[in-house]
Amino acid sequence: MSDINRDIEELSIFGEVVRTYQEIAAIRMRKVKNSVLRNREFLSGLTEVFSRVRISYYEEVKKVLFSRGIVDPYEQEQYMEKMNFEKKNGRDALILISANTGLYGDITLRVFDYFSEHVDERSDVIILGRIGRMLFEQRFPDKKYKYYEVSDGNPDPSVVSEMVRDLNNYENIFAFHGRFKDILEQVPHQTGVSGRKLTLESEEDLRRIYCIFEPSLEEVFEFFETEIKITLFDQAMYESSLSKFTSRMVSLDFAADNIDKRLNKLNIKSSILKHRKEEKEKNTLMASVLCGVK
Repeated sequence: MSDINRDIEELSIFGEVVRTYQEIAAIRMRKVKNSVLRNREFLSGLTEVFSRVRISYYEEVKKVLFSRGIVDPYEQEQYMEKMNFEKKNGRDALILISANTGLYGDITLRVFDYFSEHVDERSDVIILGRIGRMLFEQRFPDKKYKYYEVSDGNPDPSVVSEMVRDLNNYENIFAFHGRFKDILEQVPHQTGVSGRKLTLESEEDLRRIYCIFEPSLEEVFEFFETEIKITLFDQAMYESSLSKFTSRMVSLDFAADNIDKRLNKLNIKSSILKHRKEEKEKNTLMASVLCGVK
């Protein structure tokens, strides 16, 4: 009987801890949900504009070369390398936005699995979060990576800005993170930060729309290169936070339900044992009375 009472007490305390963490996760989820969902459509359009600016820039460079009689694709590539103010290294940067702690359900592992499918020899790996670092070292023990310590809830903007600027030399930059679909479903997602390779729109679709750039195409391109990348990556970070805290809230809700079910079973068992003890005491008392009468 004492063991059951102890289990009930310990499980009740654990249940209170779980509900506290659940409420904290719910508060954090609500804090970022509205802004993340509101910004999605805007930033999706911004990414498309970024890609269109980049395509337009290279199309203009090709026109200049063609006007100079340079029509061979190889020669064009050599000249474009000289004319381009971007200094890229021809490699991809793959950023894993993971977590520093557990209790985020399975979204952290699913994002890592999705990220792992894209790791290859021509890509460099950047990891945010201690859990991601641990998983990466286990699966890719021989591959080098760069690690940044970033908070799960409120990443330091200066650290994020510094990191994105450090990645300016890469041909393509992709961030892998969780994405909020609804309360019960979080999905792995890929965000293109560099505006070079598109994951949703095709280059041909973007070429069909002609644009006029003011004050000039070069200045607009340079602005996107230096400023918009940070905005796009910030959104990826907030998407990850929303997904993680929603997943944690749901996981802890399931845990709280399981604790309640376990407590109900223990309380029923305790009541049965208590009833049996009382019956036993009554029977003992009755037997002693009967023996006294004799």
